[in-house]
Amino acid sequence: MSLYPTLTQMGVTSFDQIDRYSVDRRVDNKIIKIYYQRPSDSNLPKSKKFQFDQTDPTRLEQAITELNSLTGGKTDSRQRQQQLGHELQQLEQVMTSKLDELRQQLRTWQ
Repeated sequence: MSLYPTLTQMGVTSFDQIDRYSVDRRVDNKIIKIYYQRPSDSNLPKSKKFQFDQTDPTRLEQAITELNSLTGGKTDSRQRQQQLGHELQQLEQVMTSKLDELRQQLRTWQ
C-alpha cells in the first residue's frame, strides 16, 4: 500500500521529485498544480495539473495533506512570487512567438 494513496490514485508516481504545489480556484472547481524538480535532461513534464470538483472536497483535502507531508508545506510567499514571475515570463515568450508567427503568415498572404 502506498504512503500517498490519494496522489497515487491521481496518477502521481515521482514522489521524490515533487518540489512544491499550488492550489488555484476556478468558478466551479479547484486546481492543484504539482511542480517537479527534474534533471535538466529529463523529458518528463515539470508540472502537472489536477482538477477537483467542489462536490469532492475530501479528496482535495487528502491530496493537500499528502503534498504537505512531501514538501514540508512549501508555501513561502517569496517563492510563489518568483514562480509567478517565471510563469509570466514563459507566457510572454509564448505570446511573442505566436504573434511573430501570425505576422509572418500575414506577410506571406500579401
